[in-house]
This record gives sequence, structure tokens and C-alpha cells, in this order.
Amino acid sequence: MSRFSLTVQLRLQAPQNVGAVVNDIRNQLKGISATVDLVVTPAAKKHLKNTQKDLNQTAKAAKETAKGMVGFGESAAFAAKRFLAFAVAGRSIMQFAGYLKTSVQEAIAFERQMNKVAQVTNASYKAIAEISTEISRLSGALGVSSADLSKASLLLAQTGMSASDTKTSLEALAKSDLAPTFSNILTTTEGAIAAFRQFRIEAEDLEGVLGSINAVSGRFAVESNDIIAAIRRTGGAFEAAGGTLNELIGLFTSVRATTRESAESISTGFRTIFTRMQRLSTSKFLSNLGIELRDLEGQFVGPFEAVRRLSTALNQISSTDPRFSLIIEELGGFRQVSKVIPLIKQFDTAQRALNVAVSGSESLSADAARAQDTLAVQIQRVREQFQALIRSMTNNATFKGIVMLGLKMAEAFTKVAETLVPLLPLLATVGTLALSKAIGPFFQGWKQKGGLGFASGGVVPGRGNRDTVPAMLTP
Repeated sequence: MSRFSLTVQLRLQAPQNVGAVVNDIRNQLKGISATVDLVVTPAAKKHLKNTQKDLNQTAKAAKETAKGMVGFGESAAFAAKRFLAFAVAGRSIMQFAGYLKTSVQEAIAFERQMNKVAQVTNASYKAIAEISTEISRLSGALGVSSADLSKASLLLAQTGMSASDTKTSLEALAKSDLAPTFSNILTTTEGAIAAFRQFRIEAEDLEGVLGSINAVSGRFAVESNDIIAAIRRTGGAFEAAGGTLNELIGLFTSVRATTRESAESISTGFRTIFTRMQRLSTSKFLSNLGIELRDLEGQFVGPFEAVRRLSTALNQISSTDPRFSLIIEELGGFRQVSKVIPLIKQFDTAQRALNVAVSGSESLSADAARAQDTLAVQIQRVREQFQALIRSMTNNATFKGIVMLGLKMAEAFTKVAETLVPLLPLLATVGTLALSKAIGPFFQGWKQKGGLGFASGGVVPGRGNRDTVPAMLTP
């Protein structure tokens, strides 16, 4: 059988007379009409009627449901509004009550603080009242803590400062709390006290001193707290050597900004360096090298001027020159080399810092004024004004009378309780007896109501599935 393959190629082509066929069909269908009769059985009619009725009821129920949902939504919205209103009002009332309680506690603590000031200064009631009024004015006008000011007033009073000077110093301390370089009023107060005692600064000059510290801290890499620490640690030695407060600020800034050593370490080094500068042996040693640290009358020229002269002389000597090392060792010894070198080499920084300190005495007031625009300070001002109102209320005779009445009632109740202490064992015994008598009727009533199903006794089962063994049981 032979095999073969046949390849067929078909070419399909659409018919050419489609339009004619369509027209012919349309012509034949003209004039034809048909009547369609729909025959519905009784059962189908009943079913359709019931279906229509169910549809109507469903539509009615849907309308009522929609109407009910609208009403439910309105009720829910109204309830939500009422809930939110009550919640906001309730929370506000609770917050106000809590704040009022805190304010009363702070007012009582403030009164105690003012009483301590009166005890320390032995000032008159009028003088203490003026300090209290000044604290209220400053805290309400500047937005600083009245509690901190009251603590600062006690610190100032403990130094022997009069009530009048205390009142004057508080304004400068309040402004310092708004400056960007001071940490807190109490630390600043400690520095102010050190400045008062070591540099003999008056109360009316405190704002200028703090302004100078603030200005230098804002212009150089030194913090106000560091300067205050230097004043406290080395201010006495520096002043005894003939230096001023602004000169100490300038020299300390030059070393602190250069080495970033701690204020305590730099202050300790300064005490050693300035003490050595005043030695006769050191003066003779430096005089032989052409550096004079004493005037024509043989008096020490002062620490700032001495550093200036040393800086001028050592700038002309190479740091590798043996004389340079001898001078550094003579001034500070081996331990204070890290302070002596920047102290002398960075005298230009010290001079610029001194100029800023002298010209920046008014910076405190300027910063305090700018701080009033901040939201935090405005909130604090309102809070302190409210606190002042509470303090005035607590100082009222009527309020104190109510508090005293409550305290006396509490004291009376306490005494009554103290008299009942010996009777507590007897009362406990009587209470136990009364309770034991009440337990029986209580469980009887419980049993009658089905609370407990206690069995009344009977035959105990032995064998089989019936009760056949009699038994005598304990109650």
C-alpha cells in the first residue's frame, strides 16, 4: 500500500448577496401579526398574589427599617454628643479639682517657706509680706516658679542679707531663670552668694553680674554653671590677688573654651597658679628672664595683668626653648601644665571674653523680655497668677478659720479613738458573739431558699440499686 500526502488550500470568501437576502426576509415578514394569549391557572394566580403581598410587606418593612435606622443614627449621634460633652466637662472638672488641690498644697508650703525666712532674718511681718508680694509679682509677670523664688529667698536670708536686699536680688534671679545659659535658680543663687561674699558685690549689682555671665556664656564655649563653679571655688583666691570678677570670667573662659576640662579642675589649677605668681621667688625668677610681675612699689600687678605680661613674653619664645618649660613649671608645676599653657597662650580669648562681660551686663533683661513670647512662659505666667490667687485665699482669716475648725475636729476624733483603744479586745469579743448568733439564722434562711442542699439523713445504700443498709451517722 502506497502512502501519499495531499495538500489542499481552501479560500473562504464571504457571500456577496447578504444584503439582498436580508431585504428579501424583511419583505416576506411584512404584514404578519401574532396574538399571544397567556393562560394562568388558579394556583399560579394565588401564588402570584401571595408573592405580590410578600413583596409589599417586604417593601413596607424596608421603609420602616430605614426610618428606624435614621432615628437610631440620630439618637446615637445625640448620645455621642452628650457623652462627649459630659466626658470633656467631667475631665475638666477633675483636672481643675486636682490642680486646685495641688495649688493649695503649694500655697501652704510657700507660707512655711516665708515663715522660715522670717525666722532666719528676724524681720518684721511687714518686711516678710513685702518679700512674698515681690515673689508673687515676679512669678506672675515673668513666668518663673514662685516655689523656686521662695527657696532662693531663704538661701539669701541665711547669708545674713537683709529683707530689703533679698527683695532686690530676687528680680535678678528671676530674670536669670529665663536666660538660655542658666540651669536653675537655686544653682544661680549659690553663685550669687559666692560673688556677694568674695567680690563684695551689692544686691543692686547682681543683675549686672549675672548679665555678664549670661553674655559670655552665649558668645563662648563655656556654660554659666561652669563660671559659677569657678567663682565658688577660686573666687576668693583670685580676688585676694587683686583680680575682679569680670577678669576671672575672662581668664576662666579662655581655658575652659580651649581645653574643655571641668570647672572644678580648672578652678583648682587657678588657685595653684595665682598663688605661685605672687611668690617672691617666682617674681625674682621671672624678673631675671625679663618678665616683671610687680610694680615700682613692689606690689603684685594682679592676675589678669600678670597673665597679659606672661603672654607677651612667652609669645616671643619658642615652645621648644628651655626657658619656656622652666617658666611653665615655675608657674604651675607638673600637675597644672595643662592649665598654664592655655591660660598664657589664649590671652586674646580672655581679653575678648572680658570685653563681652563688661558690655553684656544688660543681657539678662533683654533675654527675659524675649522669653515672654514663648508659649511655655505664657502658660507659666497664668499658672503663677492663679497660684498667687490661691495664696491670697489661704491667707484669708475665714479660710484659716475653716482649716483650724477641721483640724480641731480631727484632733477630737483622734482623742476619741485613743480612748477606745483599751476597749478594742472587749469590742472584738462582743462582736464575735453577735456574729456567731447571727450565723445560724443566716444559714437557715439560705437553706430554705435553696441556697444549700443539705441532706436530712436516711438509709445508706449497700448492694444492688436500692437503699437497704441502715446507718447511724454523726451530725
